[in-house]
Amino acid sequence: MTLEIPYDFKIKELCQYLRIGKYSRILLQLPEGVKQYASIISREIENECRVEAIISGDPNWGACDIPVFEAKRIGANLIVHYGHYPYSYNPVHHELGVDVLYIPMEYKGGIPDEILSELEQLLREKNLSNPIVIATAQHLREAKRIVDELKKKGIDARVPEVLGGLPGLVIGCDYRAITQATGSNDSVIVISSGLFHALGAALATAKPVFQIDPYLMKVSSLDEERKNWLKKRYGVIYKALNATRWAIWVGALYGQTRLDYAKHIAGLIEKRGGSYLMVYSRYVTQREILSIDSRDIDAHIITSCPRIPIDDFTLIDFPKPVLTPGEAIMVLTNQLEPYRFPW
Repeated sequence: MTLEIPYDFKIKELCQYLRIGKYSRILLQLPEGVKQYASIISREIENECRVEAIISGDPNWGACDIPVFEAKRIGANLIVHYGHYPYSYNPVHHELGVDVLYIPMEYKGGIPDEILSELEQLLREKNLSNPIVIATAQHLREAKRIVDELKKKGIDARVPEVLGGLPGLVIGCDYRAITQATGSNDSVIVISSGLFHALGAALATAKPVFQIDPYLMKVSSLDEERKNWLKKRYGVIYKALNATRWAIWVGALYGQTRLDYAKHIAGLIEKRGGSYLMVYSRYVTQREILSIDSRDIDAHIITSCPRIPIDDFTLIDFPKPVLTPGEAIMVLTNQLEPYRFPW
């Protein structure tokens, strides 16, 4: 590649996989922040692997969003999904004659010693000595290294084991690495970029959460972020306490169709004497909700993705409460503590 890209796209291994599977046309699915390299990546794959590589230009929401129908329409018999491992709740490996290959796109960089020293200082200031270290797919290797380095400093860190999942892995809607981690811990360290994954971790536990951002090269506490976001989310929850007429949104993306879960929530609504409208939609934005909203709906529940209410509706003044599944269960069961996220 002529431009230095900070991720390992496993081109050599991909070529071998394509030859064995005799694939001739593939659909490349890249994370939003990596699409700027799409022309370089696709050109190298075509030159090295001798296949036709078509780039998916649609938004890529994660491993829950696999464009099987789109691949089928253009005659691609393989989707190469970069940036994630298979979706933990509903993995897609083969559908409608289309195979799916997941490449986590490991980050080539590392976290310098001065950042680890800063982290150590933060932990000791709060008398914390037993953290778990979690990471997004790109940084799982670095999570193991950080555990080793912290142990050398006398801090009993570990990458948590999770039943049915990869040790230490987190995605935007799956924080079982925190909530179902085996053994005890007194804090959480998240290796990720931006606020997205770190905020999810802070909402999933009441324990202290620290983020290491490998790109900004900084470590920070999520205490204030948690406090501010929970204040806003509880404001939404309180507005929904007297709701009796609900809209339950079911996602149409492959990994977001949770009809059984939606029916479970519907049962809780009926148990309280309420009513509901079931809505099936590929995307759920302000536009979709406003288009179907009416005086017959008091509140909305998004079962497709719990990040939609958090990231798209928390910081705006929306006319109706828009709840995550976890928040809806809090309201419908009258259990407002502790905060429940994501499910």
